[in-house]
Amino acid sequence: MPLFKNGIGKQIITDYNGYFFLENLNCITKKTMDITCNGTRKSVETGITLTDLVDSFELNPQTLVAEVNGRIIEHGGFKDTKLQDGDSVELIRFVGGG
Repeated sequence: MPLFKNGIGKQIITDYNGYFFLENLNCITKKTMDITCNGTRKSVETGITLTDLVDSFELNPQTLVAEVNGRIIEHGGFKDTKLQDGDSVELIRFVGGG
C-alpha cells in the first residue's frame, strides 16, 4: 500500500513487510533551484543553461564574460553549461565608449 503519491498519482514509497522502498524517483523533480547571479540570489528553473540565463536578462552573449563558480566560460560553452543548485554566476558586460 503506498504511503503517499506524487501529483500525477504514481506510487513513490511502498511499505513491504516493514521495509520502505522508493519507486519512480524520476517522477520527483524540483521545479526551481537557487543560484547567485552577480551577488543576488535568484530562483531559476531546474536544468537551465547559461544561455537560458543570459537570454532571460535579454543580454547579447557576445558582449559578456561569464564565470560560473570561479571558472570562465567561453561563449561557445554557454549552451552546454547547465547550472546547478547553489551555483555562483558572474555576468560581466563590456560597454564601449570614449
